[in-house]
Amino acid sequence: MKKPVKNLITWSPSHLITSQKSAFTLAEVLITLAIIGVVAAMTIPTLLTNFQKKATAVRVKKAYAEYAQAIKLSEVDNGPMQTWNMTNYGNVDHSRRIIEKYLTPYFSGINECDQVNDKYCGLKASHNGLTYKLKNGTVISFYPTLIMGKYAIMTVITTKPTEKPVMGRDAFYFEAVDGKVQPAFYKAGLTRDEIIYGYRLEGYNYNEFHVSCKAEPIEDLGTDETTGATIIDDNRTACTALLFVDGFEFKEDYPW
Repeated sequence: MKKPVKNLITWSPSHLITSQKSAFTLAEVLITLAIIGVVAAMTIPTLLTNFQKKATAVRVKKAYAEYAQAIKLSEVDNGPMQTWNMTNYGNVDHSRRIIEKYLTPYFSGINECDQVNDKYCGLKASHNGLTYKLKNGTVISFYPTLIMGKYAIMTVITTKPTEKPVMGRDAFYFEAVDGKVQPAFYKAGLTRDEIIYGYRLEGYNYNEFHVSCKAEPIEDLGTDETTGATIIDDNRTACTALLFVDGFEFKEDYPW
């Protein structure tokens, strides 16, 4: 005899009653969206700036390391940097002879930037310097010269080639002396405050210049009491040194 199957589904008139659930009104939705918009407007620019800072620091460090390696490799083939034939520097042809003998052969994937037709060639180290693009798009400009009686190569690394690169944000100033690459006009022992607020370029044949890493544009600091020369503060040149001493990291007080 079969057992009767119990009906698992029960029915009652209460099923006909639709339960009332709470819902957002249009005004509440609009207020919520407005709050989200305000928060996004406040946070997204900061997030984008932080991302840009990190990306820039990585590219500067990479270009710096590649440049330092090229100098060392060249010294293996050509002897110490101070023995390189860097005489008769001072014009574009001599710059090209020096750069293409001692530097560019030791980079991987480097091509000269067309200064005439390419408006994104970055900042030049000098009007007699030459500019090249690395394979990752970073631009590097070289200018052979003398610093304190020693052969040197002034160098500008531009990580974000634009029509008007900003020193310390898009472009960074280095020098190669005695086979060592360091920030331009850098002196060992400088404190962070000296780099940020400024120091004189003693011994660089530029005693009328005062470099710093401040947000303000270049300014006139007055007249030197000894030489009578006008003291000019190039407020962004030392930003490379600040990035360098901070381990290629943009700290919170960096004047971005």
